[in-house]
Amino acid sequence: MIGSKKAVLISEAGWRGLKELSSVLLKNGLSVDIIIKGGVDKEVLDVITKPGGLKIRSVRKIFFAPYLFFYLAWHKIIRDIKTVIVSKEETGSWIKNFGLNAQLLVETESGYILK
Repeated sequence: MIGSKKAVLISEAGWRGLKELSSVLLKNGLSVDIIIKGGVDKEVLDVITKPGGLKIRSVRKIFFAPYLFFYLAWHKIIRDIKTVIVSKEETGSWIKNFGLNAQLLVETESGYILK
């Protein structure tokens, strides 16, 4: 949906924390796209995907970097990304150089924090 703001969550190492964070973001009125590096069975995606603004995409490792580049380029052009949250610091650095706001999700003993 062009014009609505979204959070893009990029998972390269586990998606549980990003899935939990997505609930908070949805409650705050953002649509959420989670992009997972690696293959996830369709049955699993169907179970973890909820209606109401959450989309989960699983991208095979070989296609992940080009997919991410074109996905972010398109959404930067239509200006609908509010923030990008990543699970790897290197990806966050690349996205910041791309001109988008990126935050790193870090697991702690008591849960997760954004850096």
